[in-house]
Amino acid sequence: MSELQALASWVETTSLAQWVGGNVWVIAPLSAVHALAFTLVIGAGLFASLRSIGVVLPSLQASDVQRSTNRGIVLGLSVSVATGLLLLSPRATSALHNGLFQLKMLLLLAATTVHFGWHARVARRAATDDRPLKFAGTASLSLWLALALAACAFILFE
Repeated sequence: MSELQALASWVETTSLAQWVGGNVWVIAPLSAVHALAFTLVIGAGLFASLRSIGVVLPSLQASDVQRSTNRGIVLGLSVSVATGLLLLSPRATSALHNGLFQLKMLLLLAATTVHFGWHARVARRAATDDRPLKFAGTASLSLWLALALAACAFILFE
């Protein structure tokens, strides 16, 4: 058994995981808050990407929009990760082996890395809607959309 599997097995045995897993009155609000926070993450990422492509707010600098959306992404990620960990705690080992969950986490990592790394750097340097900005926006948009689809697939086919 790998260390990650051992950790997941241990998490499932904690009293917190058992309390969450055995109480629908905890799972329901956690799921709602998780969904809202995740929506904030996706929405902010999509908005910044659409600005970089030139679809929304073309009169504003892409870097200004990027900075504003960063706050939404960070806030949404903080809440979404906290609630997601609680929701997964009763079934950590099964989630660890779920391909859709793995894909969701990989896309989350890729989307946030591209958004805060490459896309943000290009947006800061772009004075107007230039090709690198549109390319970064398109790549970022693709990752955010793929993440949203993977999250929906995980919920539907788990």
